[in-house]
Amino acid sequence: MRKSLFTIAPVQASDCTNILAEWGDHQAVYRIFSIKRGKLYALDRLGLVRSVSLRRPGQKFSKRLWSLQSIRHYLNSLLQAQNDSERGPTD
Repeated sequence: MRKSLFTIAPVQASDCTNILAEWGDHQAVYRIFSIKRGKLYALDRLGLVRSVSLRRPGQKFSKRLWSLQSIRHYLNSLLQAQNDSERGPTD
């Protein structure tokens, strides 16, 4: 009988289908939420979503990443406001 050369079990890939990204560029945001870049910048100026610039000092251009959690929170707040307005005032 031949002995195995390995002393540990082989490495196997795990299931990554349920992992959500925390940050994404404007293309990822459009792919996930269908929100275009101009709207993202307007929401950022109003403080409704969060973003971060990856520009290093001296660079002419930068990469901006958007917090997907803040976008989800913003959309959920819109949904909540819409649901509250449909119910009308409570006495």
